[in-house]
Amino acid sequence: MPIVRDVNGRTSHVPAGEFYREKPEDFFRSDHAEFQKRVSRARSRVLEAIRFASVPLNGRGTCHEVHMDPSIGGFIEQLANYADRFDGRRAMLVREQRKQVAKNGHARDRYRRRSPQDVKRRRSALFGGKDIPVGYFGKRQVPQHEIDRFVDLMRWYLIEEAICVMHAQHELELVNDVWYVPVSVMDAHMSGRRSSRHGANRVKYDDRSFHGLTNGQRPLVGSLRAA
Repeated sequence: MPIVRDVNGRTSHVPAGEFYREKPEDFFRSDHAEFQKRVSRARSRVLEAIRFASVPLNGRGTCHEVHMDPSIGGFIEQLANYADRFDGRRAMLVREQRKQVAKNGHARDRYRRRSPQDVKRRRSALFGGKDIPVGYFGKRQVPQHEIDRFVDLMRWYLIEEAICVMHAQHELELVNDVWYVPVSVMDAHMSGRRSSRHGANRVKYDDRSFHGLTNGQRPLVGSLRAA
């Protein structure tokens, strides 16, 4: 059951079938590779949600498991809700602050939240309004909050699809009421994040032209880098 928000910002869990019958794959029928790319992005966000399920003292997040509520059931849907809520927390905070600024103005001493500058980290990287064909809703005027709800639902479906794929490929294991990520999978995920953060094709600075020189003959580090 996806989490939806009304025009006043209230949230609720509603069965997906009560909204729309469309699925994200319906928008990528002619480009299956793009659909797989979106599922892969959703997979990364599921791993991030689990990684920060409990934050240790170092604050970096290295958790490999997340507990579900056995009294509710539907463990895939529960994890999809959890990952979707984690992934959307920044966007929700930004949206809430913008509402407050529009209503009361921005306080000088208050931190101004911003959306991620990296496009790949934005919610729209999973699914956005631009992925909906022009005229998809027909000639009727569709309010923005309904479009936002539609887009949020497509993102939720992508996260759910990623969880199903990961479970089938044993990248996610369900032990009783606990979703567990094997250490090798989380290590590979973290390694990929480090590579993308620093740039896989980054040229290493390794000037050793001063080897064999005395300390007095060696140029300053700053002049080496400036040269």
